[in-house]
Formats: sequence, structure tokens, C-alpha cells
Amino acid sequence: MTQLRTLKFLVQILFALSLIVMFFLIPFMVLSIVMPESIPFKIDGEMAKDISVASKLTLFIVIAGFACFLYALYIFKQILILFEKKKVFDTSVITYFKKIGRIIYGGGLLLIIGSVSFRLTQGEAAIDLDFIIDLIFIFALGLFFEVLSGVFQWAKNLKEENDLTV
Repeated sequence: MTQLRTLKFLVQILFALSLIVMFFLIPFMVLSIVMPESIPFKIDGEMAKDISVASKLTLFIVIAGFACFLYALYIFKQILILFEKKKVFDTSVITYFKKIGRIIYGGGLLLIIGSVSFRLTQGEAAIDLDFIIDLIFIFALGLFFEVLSGVFQWAKNLKEENDLTV
């Protein structure tokens, strides 16, 4: 199946790029907390040494949310490997889909908390349409993977019943 190989390749590229971003984000976060004066560039128009503790906490929350999505992408990569091995109705596939849904909920919640706290530290208390659309999209994506888990469980049960009747 060329679509499966293409999807697996694209997911591997996205995962590698995300790892590279995370490779730079984590040391940057640690550096901004421990030695902010050593960061030579401006962040959002301010020097790193002048960034408030609330903004640093927000950065930590957003990076944690990003890490959740990175982990969900890793699990999706594992599912594609199982699909390639023709283990479509394996119990681990069902468990992985459910786990991805829950991780997306958690990561989305962290990103929402980070976004709201950032807006509050900047003095913006308004919620705009983009925020609501992002919120709906993240939770719909998590729900999609949970529903997919249920569909695969249902299909596995049907397959087992069919194998017993033959």
C-alpha cells in the first residue's frame, strides 16, 4: 500500500522536525530560567532577562503541551508500523488509539492553559474566534482518536465472531 508508506514517511519527517524543535526549546527554556542574561536576542520585543516569571511558566506549560503532541505522534508512528506488519486488529492498536486521544486532550488542555495565562499576563482578557476554533479542533481530534479506538474494537470483535463461525 503506497498510501500507508507515504503516510508513514510524512509522519517520520514531522516527528523528526518536531524533535529538532524540542531539542532547541528545552535548553532554551532551562537557559531562560537559570541564566536569562546569556540569551542574546529579544523575545516578543523584550530581552530574555526582563521576561516575567509568569511568562516563563507559560513557556514551560506550552512546551509541555507540545511534548504531549510529540508523544502522540510517536504512538501514531507505532500504529503505522503495526499496520505495515498487517496487525490491523491488534489489541495494542486499539489501546494506542485511545491513548493518543487522551494525550491530545491533555496536550490541548496544557496549550489552552498556556494561551489563557499568556493573554492574562499581557493584560488581554478577551477570547477570540481563533481561540474557540483551536479549542474545538483539538478536542475534536482527541475525540476522533477515541472513536477510532472504539471502531477498531468493534471491528476486532466482529472479526473474532466471524472467525469462530467459520
